[in-house]
Amino acid sequence: MKEIWGMLDVLRGSLRHEETPAMILLEAATKIGAMPELNDSYLLSGWKRLREDAAYPQLQAAAQMFLALGRSERLQALDRMFAGARRSTQWITAKAAHQISDLVVGAASIRFSFSWSLHPALHRAVSAREAGSPIGIAFCDFDPIACDIARLSAAVLEVDLSVFQGMPLERLDTFRAEAEVSLPPMGFKLDQNYEIPKRTLDWMGASESARMTAETATIADLLAQAPNAKGIIGLSASALFRTVGVEAVAREELVSSGRLRAVLDVPSG
Repeated sequence: MKEIWGMLDVLRGSLRHEETPAMILLEAATKIGAMPELNDSYLLSGWKRLREDAAYPQLQAAAQMFLALGRSERLQALDRMFAGARRSTQWITAKAAHQISDLVVGAASIRFSFSWSLHPALHRAVSAREAGSPIGIAFCDFDPIACDIARLSAAVLEVDLSVFQGMPLERLDTFRAEAEVSLPPMGFKLDQNYEIPKRTLDWMGASESARMTAETATIADLLAQAPNAKGIIGLSASALFRTVGVEAVAREELVSSGRLRAVLDVPSG
């Protein structure tokens, strides 16, 4: 992989760190004839601009080296690029992604929700493909760029991943799975623009989505919309310990459901 990093160093004057993963993915997808349909024009416009830059041959060379790697090595290279890009809202560390992915081993179908779950989704897809045991995997998020990155990543890793753009809690994708991994943005507040299903709201004793966080709604969503699925949910401490409002109701319903198996603490950082 050292040669790839050398090529990317040459691109520093023409390419910002946060743009690197997307540009490599776009170029690699083009080279193998697997360019997916993208929703956001920002990525494509940046790539077209770079193609007119004198440093473009270095991007081509880096993409070619990237494609020469094995499937697992490509994912490792992506992890390193995203770590350098500092897109913390979209990519979690390899260690965390692997541990989350391992928690849903054995499920024939898995729904991954919100951008933080993308890395675990790709890890599970790659692991299943290399083991010769294909499974149904879906990724859902409301951010068009996150969804485009997911489509591009799946294309260049040559794995099957269904991508749905939309608020995961609205359940517009209708994907039903044996296991669900939902890692909502911590502290993200919902508003009246999101039409959370009434069945989900009922689990929290709420009449509308306004004035509640995505974390709390995620607990109710899993209880109401995936009653038979194994669920992995990422929550902040406040969502676990607040004693008033819908947070307390959602936690009580979770305990009463009998589905709570473990609460795992995550180290700082």
